[in-house]
Amino acid sequence: MPQLAAAFGRFHDLGIVEYSLNATLRKLGVRDRREVKLIEKEWAKRFFSDEYQKFDIPLPGAKAYVNRVHEAGATVIYLTGRDLGRMFVGAAQSLRTYGFPVGIVGTMMLVKRQFEQSDEVFKTDVAAYLRRLGRVAAVFENEPANSNLLKSAFPEAASFFVLTQHRPDAPPLDEGILRIRDFRVR
Repeated sequence: MPQLAAAFGRFHDLGIVEYSLNATLRKLGVRDRREVKLIEKEWAKRFFSDEYQKFDIPLPGAKAYVNRVHEAGATVIYLTGRDLGRMFVGAAQSLRTYGFPVGIVGTMMLVKRQFEQSDEVFKTDVAAYLRRLGRVAAVFENEPANSNLLKSAFPEAASFFVLTQHRPDAPPLDEGILRIRDFRVR
């Protein structure tokens, strides 16, 4: 697998990582179908797992922001497209490792029951539940479709689109959604 070895020899900058694995592999020069299939198989086993959640590094300022919100008395709800069976434990551990309030009074982490459920359906269903809990002050999302969904579900909340990776075929953002790169106070 010479193409693969050469590609990973150049893999020193995370900026090369695209939303899709195939786009990243093309960028790295991996084009051999057998190599691509092998990588896809191994990636799928690991990426959507508790084990890989530790590589999901928080954005600058996120820990301080979330802790301030929690200390001010707000309930922090982590609403994620991760699923219960394969990613819940790893996501909770990652939040804890990076110093976020999790698993304590005033926090909640909501995940999909099944991996196969679409994030949009899950977040639509959860929106009704969140309305019953009380006023939603702010929502943060990195997928445009989900950001639009949450803005529509909670029009009174401050709505933020986090400028990270998202689906390349995403719809445009609705009006009134603010764009942020990170959580640092400027």
